[in-house]
This record gives sequence, C-alpha cells and structure tokens, in this order.
Amino acid sequence: MDLKVRNISGSVDMLSSLPDELLIRILCLIPTEDVVTICMLSKRMMRILPWITTLDFNDSSLSYILSVIKRFSSPFKFKTFVFGVLNAYKFPYLTRFRLRLGVTWDTQCFSDCIHQWGGCCPHLKSTEIISLISFPLSRFGLKEIDLHIQVWKPGNTLLPSEIFTCETLQVLKLDVNLGVNQLSTIRLPNLKLLHLRVCSISEDGFITRLVSSSPLLEELTVEVMYKYDRSTTISLPVLRRLRLKVERWEMAGTSILVINTPKLEYLDYTDNFALYSISNINSLVKANIKIINDFPKPELAFRQQMPNLVHPLSNAHHLSLHGSCTTEMNIVALNTVFPSLKYLELDCSYFISWERVLLPFLKCSPVLETLVLSNGIPNNSWYPEPERVEAIIPDCCRSYLKKFVTKNYAESEWEAEFIKFILKNALVLEELVVYRRCLQRSWLKVEDHKMKMESIVMTQVISGQVNASSKTTCDKA
Repeated sequence: MDLKVRNISGSVDMLSSLPDELLIRILCLIPTEDVVTICMLSKRMMRILPWITTLDFNDSSLSYILSVIKRFSSPFKFKTFVFGVLNAYKFPYLTRFRLRLGVTWDTQCFSDCIHQWGGCCPHLKSTEIISLISFPLSRFGLKEIDLHIQVWKPGNTLLPSEIFTCETLQVLKLDVNLGVNQLSTIRLPNLKLLHLRVCSISEDGFITRLVSSSPLLEELTVEVMYKYDRSTTISLPVLRRLRLKVERWEMAGTSILVINTPKLEYLDYTDNFALYSISNINSLVKANIKIINDFPKPELAFRQQMPNLVHPLSNAHHLSLHGSCTTEMNIVALNTVFPSLKYLELDCSYFISWERVLLPFLKCSPVLETLVLSNGIPNNSWYPEPERVEAIIPDCCRSYLKKFVTKNYAESEWEAEFIKFILKNALVLEELVVYRRCLQRSWLKVEDHKMKMESIVMTQVISGQVNASSKTTCDKA
C-alpha cells in the first residue's frame, strides 16, 4: 500500500491516507477514549466515527489514572464521559461492548486508598448501572459483552435478565459485584465463551440452566458465592475448558456436582465438600483440584467421595491436588492408574501418608517426569525401613523422573532423608529445586540453607549415588 506521509510539527501522520474501511477496523481495536481523541483531529475522522461498531471503556487508562492521582473526583468525570458517548452513539449496530469500571481501584493502583478512604470505587445509582449494562442489548449484531464493574454500594442491584437472552452473543464476560435473580428464560444459542463472576446467585440450578441453554459453549468460568448447598450439572458436548470456583456461607453436605464433557481438556475446580458424578472426560489434559475444608463433614462420606472425584482424572497429563482432597485419599483403594501423567503437584498442608498417597501415586504414574510438593515434605510421610527401601522404589523414579520440586523446606531430618532418597533413586533426574521456608520464620541464614543443601547433594555425588551433572537450585519461597 502506497501511504502518503505528511509531517505535522515534527510528527508523522500515517492515518490520514488510509482508506475508511481500514481506519474503522483499526479504531475498533483501541479504547473508545482514544478513538474520540483521534477523531477530533480532523473532519474526516469525525465523519467515520459513527461507523465504529465497538465501544471499549476502561477507567484504568493511563490518562485517567494520572488525573485520579491529582483529584479524586475523576470517577465522576469518567462516568460523564461514558454516558456522553452512549448518548451520542446513534449507529444501530454494535458488535462488542466492554466496560471496566472500578476494577483497578481495589486490585492494583489504589489498594491503600481503599482502606483509608473507603469510597474509591465509583458511586453509581442502580438506574445508572442498569442503563450502562442494558445499552448494548438494544443494538443489532452484538457478539461480545465484557463487563468488569465494581461499584461502592451495589445494594440490591441485579443484572438485567435481557443479558441472558441475547441470541447473537458469542462471548459473555461478567465480573460484577451484583447479584442474579431467578430468570424465567435463558437463551444463548451462539455463546462460545462464558466467564461469570458475581457476588450471589439466588436460584438453585441457575448454572445448570445457563449451561444447558448454551449448546455451543467451549469455555466456561464460574466464580460464585452460594448461601446454601446447590446442585450443578455441566453436560456439554463441545466444552473444552472449565473453571469452577464455589464458596458457600453454609453447608449441609448435600451439594451435587455432575460433569459430562467428552471434549474437556482443562479443569480447574475449587469447592467445599460435595457429592460427585464425573464421567466421560477422557480428553482431559490438565486438572487443578482444590477442596476447601471450611465446614465439618463426616469422614466416611468424605472418603467415599474421593474416588468419584479423582478416578475420572486418570487420563490427565498434568495434575495438581490441593487442600483437603489429599487428606483422606487412599490411592491404593482407588485402584487407579495414571498412564499419561507427567506432572504431579501435591499440597501437603494436611496429613499425607507415604504409604497411602505419595508412594502409590508414584507407583501408579509410570511415566511421571515432574513431582512438586507445593507445601513441603510432611514429617509423617517418610518412614521407610532400610530393608524396604529397594522394594518401594517406583518405576517412574528409575526411568522417567527428571525434576523434583519441594517448597517450604525447613532443614528437618526427614526432609533431608527424603531428598537423599530422590537423589539416589531418580536415575535420570536433571533438576532438583528447593524453596526454603520464609526466612522471617527461620533462624537460619541464607548461607546456612545453601550450605546444608549443597552438603546433602555433595554427599550423594561423592558416594556415587547421584549424577554430578544434575542441576540443584535452592531458593527462597
């Protein structure tokens, strides 16, 4: 393309010579605040402004942040700007609508201000919030809605029900401190990506209805607070990524989770104890599971549910288990083999038995290459008698284990013995990574930690029990 370049006050203008169609495409990719600024440069730019089919408002833009630092009234200036643009927008078509309001106030730039002032999040009336969210729903051709709204006092403001009946939507992202009430109708036939993070959902079965009304959904993220136990069924033929994070105010142990997703490749699940029915996830590649132990539960019921949760994950290549899901788990009783597992991460913050969990996991993972103990080596997990050491060495240690990582290392005797065991028997080990316990909680100096670890490794090297070329890293957690 032959572009005419003209020099204005020493700067280069490359936009003026571009065809209208290309200019519109470019302007649809940048924040609306910048679009308005650019279009004010010339009459030609103002002429194409009505043809912009995307609106992208972000109160964390650089110019806005700089103005906020000088004067705390800037949230009102931003609100005025947004409503001004919406009132001036007369084009009947809108393909993408993004609004980020109050997000960085409580996450990035002004965390100190939150505690001191308590009012940094924007103050919006309920009618203003509904007006902002409803605006794109009145346009044709809407494919994407991305709302990140954190207001100071949302009160009883609820998401408008129309947002869940927009049949043209392909992407829906809702990260708001608003609630969702019971909906008579949910209809999202073209939706492929859904991210839902709301403060509360009053309707039992809402997620189940939402999923069943979105047959083309490929990616689903749900972060929600429930007041009571809920039943959730996720049955989708094309779903590939699922992230489910649930918190509850009260719990009676009657929550039910049903998953049937034949093409699921990624699973990230955080919840309290529930009843599980997971099937048909043979395409799973990566799973990250965390069970929170916030409520008392019958130990027997908890143990009985662990096979229902862990066994379906047997085809995963990458598996991370955190929290209470490792407390009462008995891999031997599971009778499960992980034939493709190459990465295993275990959170040892609770009781983990060497005989019941760690050793069986290693024996059931014949091609394991990386083992991570994310909270260190528990003192009750390592009691092999000398005459039994040879018999308990898993096959993966001899032929596949290349990397071992342990965190929260505290220089204890059992930790040293466990590391010696790994160094001696992991015949193809390439890397040993040790994260020391936070020094503020330890009397040992950095040099002492390093010398101690090097002493363990050198002892194994001198005795010929470990390859001298293995890489050892000792770092602060």
